[in-house]
Amino acid sequence: MGVIVTLQGQALFAQAAAQGGTAVPLAAIAVGDGNGAAITPVETATQLVREVYRTGVQSALTDPQNANYIIVTAVIPANAGPFTIREIGLFASNGQLVAIADYPDTRKNTTAQGVDTTLTIELVLVVSETAQVTLVAHPGSWATQDYVDQRIPSFATIPEHLAGTISTKTAHPAGVAAMINAAVENLPDPLELANAPEHLAGTISTKATHPAGVKSMIDAAVAALPPPQGDVIYRFETLL
Repeated sequence: MGVIVTLQGQALFAQAAAQGGTAVPLAAIAVGDGNGAAITPVETATQLVREVYRTGVQSALTDPQNANYIIVTAVIPANAGPFTIREIGLFASNGQLVAIADYPDTRKNTTAQGVDTTLTIELVLVVSETAQVTLVAHPGSWATQDYVDQRIPSFATIPEHLAGTISTKTAHPAGVAAMINAAVENLPDPLELANAPEHLAGTISTKATHPAGVKSMIDAAVAALPPPQGDVIYRFETLL
């Protein structure tokens, strides 16, 4: 199969590659039957010889190994047809034909013809300059595995979360929860309050005082004082 970027497509990609240019919005892929014969793609084409089916673009990616390769895919569902495919066209959102390709003579049948087939179409565009493209989504779209792999960030594992040294991966809720749980487990035990007997004993150094225990201790100390003799008066003040 030969893929030709049309003159219309060349102009769009050149504009996208220019400084401040807008991305090329790729919207649809159409297939045609060539009006009963094989076609020869030419860059002056503005439409297919005879279009028989059109569907939205499922993914449009720049090849990570070559910035001048743009990989575009579409899926023709099982219920589409019957028709014969001999030509493919890629269209921008403004209706312009971006690229055209010939295609091996392929019959697309449906269940009624005894063959239920979903067909994936993939076009690889070679552009002279690095160009940005965008995908125009349509109802019922789904992404190819490669598209998902390139769009979803790599999540850090739980050990990587706990180590806290990974800066190239995205945090995952499960990993964050594990990290928080690990941190909580390492916290010291909550401070325990001494009870009244421990206050009175005066030997506990690992527990905190409690107002009730302090009062009990003071009350016990007061009760243990000898009765006043003569004019002796005991005076107690609260220390703030």
